[in-house]
Amino acid sequence: MNLYRYRNRDYFRTTGVLSSKECQAVGYNIKNKVKKDLVTNAITIPGTLMHWKNEKFLREVKDLAPPEPTHWSKGAQEILDQWTKDGEIQERLIMPANQGFDGFMMFWKKYHHINEEGIEVPSIDPVLIEHTMYVDNFANTGMAVAGTADLIARVWLKGEIEEDGYFHECKHHIPYDPLCKCTHMWVVTLMDWKFSIRKQPSHPEQLSAYHYKAMVTGAFDIVSEDGKFPINHENWSLLFKRPNNVVGFTLNRYSQDIKPFLSALKIMEDPKFTSLNSRNYTFGLKGRCLFCSYQNNCPDRRTNDQDQTVYVLEENSEKI
Repeated sequence: MNLYRYRNRDYFRTTGVLSSKECQAVGYNIKNKVKKDLVTNAITIPGTLMHWKNEKFLREVKDLAPPEPTHWSKGAQEILDQWTKDGEIQERLIMPANQGFDGFMMFWKKYHHINEEGIEVPSIDPVLIEHTMYVDNFANTGMAVAGTADLIARVWLKGEIEEDGYFHECKHHIPYDPLCKCTHMWVVTLMDWKFSIRKQPSHPEQLSAYHYKAMVTGAFDIVSEDGKFPINHENWSLLFKRPNNVVGFTLNRYSQDIKPFLSALKIMEDPKFTSLNSRNYTFGLKGRCLFCSYQNNCPDRRTNDQDQTVYVLEENSEKI
């Protein structure tokens, strides 16, 4: 579901809020707590297992207990049961999740450095793992929003603290550049994992919302030890799915900017049961609709087709 329930209050999920920016009907369904005929997207299931594997590894690094087993939704469990029945569970779930996790391990092993004792050590110190943050009044909008950051860590990086008070990575590319005054330091960095090949406009917006939550809930205070370590002005989005089943990762760094998320929250104040596909739009077929939980509660849905394709009525669509 796209709502968290905490302390007897509902909180909009960050990802759900951003979905309303692509389609108002999604926001309408979320705000009205529509639960009937929800669609489970099979493509997301391996990513859920990959996240669990990443979390398990990071918790082992910190000598913490392993995470609880994944609690699959009813729809996801039905898909898993069908894959098992058809003998496809390895191909459809285990192998893709393992490939994503192998990409995560490539990222982890890349970030190592030699410490003062001449020993190679990890350059990432995971502090808050799968950390859920609740904000009752997000940026004075009156909206309650929550989200789970995959990792808030301290990372050994070279750079300097600039006038904005944030850490900025070194931009000097010449070794031993006499103009470079950058030094290595541990830097508080927010990270998010994606089982995805391509970056999406929502990725930096999601991270910026998490960054704001970490500021106001005290999560950054914990990881920075009340200002001992600087905060990165960039948030990191890691993509662990590659074309043709190639193992690897892509690191995208995004500067903090909360304004796009606030525009999505504005839609959530009074979302209409109509499409607003200002991005990811294809005439006649909205590709992102294939990933939507509310396919069966859509103003543009022509019919529940046997091939599960979402068709769009031309007169209801906004052509961009």
